[in-house]
Amino acid sequence: MKKLVLILPVILSAFNIFAQSDYFDSLVFTNTFGGDNDRLLEELVELNNQDGKFSSDFYLNDRFQIDYKSKKINSRIRLDSSILCFDRNNLVDSDSGFYFRPRGYVSFKPFDFIEAGAGNYCFSKYSAKGGELFALDEVPCGAKLVEGGIYLGANFNGFCAFVSLNNSSETFETLSAEYRFGAEYKLKNKFTIAADVFNQNESVGYGIFSSLDFIPDLDLNFGIVYGDSEEYFYKDLYYNQTLRFDFSGRYEIIQRGIVLSVDYLQNLVEHSSNKGLPFLGAVRIDWNFLNINKIDLNFSYSGFYGENPKFKLKGGFNYSIDTGAGTFGTGIHLTANHNGLKKIGIPLTWKYKYTVKN
Repeated sequence: MKKLVLILPVILSAFNIFAQSDYFDSLVFTNTFGGDNDRLLEELVELNNQDGKFSSDFYLNDRFQIDYKSKKINSRIRLDSSILCFDRNNLVDSDSGFYFRPRGYVSFKPFDFIEAGAGNYCFSKYSAKGGELFALDEVPCGAKLVEGGIYLGANFNGFCAFVSLNNSSETFETLSAEYRFGAEYKLKNKFTIAADVFNQNESVGYGIFSSLDFIPDLDLNFGIVYGDSEEYFYKDLYYNQTLRFDFSGRYEIIQRGIVLSVDYLQNLVEHSSNKGLPFLGAVRIDWNFLNINKIDLNFSYSGFYGENPKFKLKGGFNYSIDTGAGTFGTGIHLTANHNGLKKIGIPLTWKYKYTVKN
């Protein structure tokens, strides 16, 4: 089970909000059922290459989300669950194949320039704009001005600053205080600059980020991150990150419905194995046409300078259609690396949204 700290206060606060529903501006209930690893935890069916033979895993996933908005209070509660119904060998045990993850936050703005809140996860609500990685479709932990916990912030004239205190332990049984200080300045339609300091795994880290968006349809992000312990950007490298440079760019060809994105992540300190400086590059192409179809192609290239790099190619076609009963989507996803085709994924989702407005 992931971090559960502050789940109870979040849920209790949410119930208190709903009890005073006369004061809300909008209340949105969204449920997405099925499987799609871009939206949910897994795809409905995955065919994995095991020693040259493809075997199937079958998942059922669900995401239930409540978004509440008012002049003073904003909240998001999300419940993710996943059941591995069949694995490549047989019917799996229900305990080992079940996953449940509750996350959310509640924020309160008594004045336009003051904000306070609590939750176990704030998603990307308080992220440094210059920290987003467009091709990987991720915001690293080091680029979040607030990740979760109890927080207090101030916002005025394009400048915002936050301080937060969180429990980084996985359970209530032990406490491990994690603090974070973050600030960002935005000059409208020009650039942003942000910085944060945090302690993670009993060590201090920091991030410095900048974004440039004064050129129409072009976004450029730059970042320097120290002490970010997340390793999912380097799944094939297996090392602890120390000092990393991030670059990300995105260009939209609006009239064609095409978005081109590129990321480059470079560690600035050699790996302990003395193999060299680890790096990762990624390119993503998204193409929407007829407003209902989407083709995406994601290519990543990682390794150490001086060694044979590894590549991963992900491509997919998604088709979705809106009906009175919600939005249905399906398609096919392919994943390959330097050893050949590794996975075939078949997504299938049903998304339904219900909105209440005052």
